[in-house]
Amino acid sequence: MATVIWQSGALAVAQVDTITVSGDWATNDTATITCGGKSVTFTVAGTQTAAAVVTGLVALWNASTVTEHTEITAADGAGDTITMTADTAGVPFTISVSENTVGTGALSNAATTANAGPNDWSTATNWDTGAVPVNTNDVIVDLTFGSIYYGFAQSGVTLATLRIINSVTGTLGLPEVNAAGYPEYRTTYLTIGATVLTIDCLSSRVKIDNSSIQTAASVLDSGAEIETDIPAVLWKGTHASNAIDVVKGIVGVAVLPGEVATALTLKIGYRDSQDTDADVYCGSGVTLGTVTKNGGQLTCDTTTAAITAITQTAGDTTIEGKTNAVTAANIYGGTVHYNTAGTLTAGVVGNNGVLDFRGDMRAKTVSAIQVYAGGAVYDPAAVVTWTTGLDLLACGLEDCTLQIGKHRTWTPTAI
Repeated sequence: MATVIWQSGALAVAQVDTITVSGDWATNDTATITCGGKSVTFTVAGTQTAAAVVTGLVALWNASTVTEHTEITAADGAGDTITMTADTAGVPFTISVSENTVGTGALSNAATTANAGPNDWSTATNWDTGAVPVNTNDVIVDLTFGSIYYGFAQSGVTLATLRIINSVTGTLGLPEVNAAGYPEYRTTYLTIGATVLTIDCLSSRVKIDNSSIQTAASVLDSGAEIETDIPAVLWKGTHASNAIDVVKGIVGVAVLPGEVATALTLKIGYRDSQDTDADVYCGSGVTLGTVTKNGGQLTCDTTTAAITAITQTAGDTTIEGKTNAVTAANIYGGTVHYNTAGTLTAGVVGNNGVLDFRGDMRAKTVSAIQVYAGGAVYDPAAVVTWTTGLDLLACGLEDCTLQIGKHRTWTPTAI
């Protein structure tokens, strides 16, 4: 397995696309160029040649004040072609063309000069080997040498290992909103397979999509958030056996709208501060299996499927969502905030644990909970239906904290 190292430094090359206009165009035929979901359309006023359509489209495009359009200059190529050139070398664009004709008028588009530059993963000269990484490579990305913004369509590649290291200022990925103010239409995640993924840097943005490849992902450190309410590390992948281990950092698993991910196991620990080193968010499209926590903060809105089990010895966990369910919650330390209407099938509240239902007033069902001396259960609004009651193990009411609502009848049962 070859090791390939990111070094950035490639010369910037402006992307050029060539649109070919062909056929006969009749009255009211239309020709359209679209970028970022926003279009210019030329309508034929009478029977016209391809050259007339070219002239009309070029004029409309260059007159457009839409920001996505102003980043590209159109020019009459040679009577029947239009050249579309990026105004900034090294920054790619994506356009599409379409027509609505009664005759033979047609548009076609092809990139004739590919984008390249120091921030493009797919530019070969950015790598120490002079070649873009391929299957089974071990890849090291030190973002100190330069950020990576483009060339992210690498889904056909599965790396043996991918390590993102160092850097306080460098980033990998694009923001959801372009700096020019429009919703980013370019790919914002590096989409690539990696059997082992390690993120250990102080970057404020690292976005990785491991797609359907089974991945063991570790986040050892991250920087602070650069976008409001969007974690510094964003990860997603759909293989059923993915494993995520977070030691330190602000991590989001499929937290953006419409995203999906699967994690068979999620482990959260700490390096320096048990309570604050790790801050992990799981979005509503996450299928989450077994969670093991020895610190940090975890927020789950995983409505795709029930969480198999949560075992927590320290830190806080917040379960949110409309019907998010948990099969087992073993809370030996820290607090689990159960802010969902989903059923909690079973659980243990240890002598340093807290099970808290105060943050959500919707009715919910809890099947079987065991409470040890020193444990606490908070349900003062009586929103919980306790199917089998509370099992006080080797302790009495005086040994634990129970706030379970007023005007309720509890019948002691010998075990």
